[in-house]
Amino acid sequence: MESQGSFLCLNTYDRAYFTFGFMQFAAHVPNGDFVRFFRKLLTLPNALEYFPRLRLINDRIFYKNDAGATSQLENDSSSQKLMEYLNPTTNEVEQQELICSARFIHWASNDPKHRRVQVEHSISLYKENMKKYSKRLNLNGYPAKVCFMICDILHQGRGTYDRISYALDTDSHEKAFQNLCTIGNTHYPTRINGLKAHLKKLEQAGLFNKKYKADTNEFV
Repeated sequence: MESQGSFLCLNTYDRAYFTFGFMQFAAHVPNGDFVRFFRKLLTLPNALEYFPRLRLINDRIFYKNDAGATSQLENDSSSQKLMEYLNPTTNEVEQQELICSARFIHWASNDPKHRRVQVEHSISLYKENMKKYSKRLNLNGYPAKVCFMICDILHQGRGTYDRISYALDTDSHEKAFQNLCTIGNTHYPTRINGLKAHLKKLEQAGLFNKKYKADTNEFV
């Protein structure tokens, strides 16, 4: 909710070093949401216009120097080099940080394909997550708003699986939803209240009244 749905949401001040997009993809996780998002961006026709030093080789991000030599910036165990390419340190605002930030913002502002990648990657990410969450929490038959709140809790990291499981331990889906809304409410009341208000509007409009079907990984 911090992004307010903006395709241009950016921060470079925390341990992730570089976070971008309305889903706030964060660069600090190897093979994580940002790394996979950036790989997809680098397949776009105008990628070299924005990041002429970067190459996608065997689905990994590489840096190419003046001599033409390449060095890998991320792998299965670390994205630290990629983080430092985008933002050398979190101690101050550096020139490289400004340049990379400006490139991302300009690209998202002026290229609908960039924004489409954000949306498609977000959908794909949450479909993957729902399979994992359902297996862990047995979410078959739960209404969309319950699943949505679980996804948001785990995406933000404001609650654990055990805490969520405890919240779901009730005979009422509505009660389960209300229980989930208490997770992290001491530190994140604005986010939670905003989510509740938005979900209520979607329900009233008839756009959020489906239940999760685990065998197809769809809401029906």
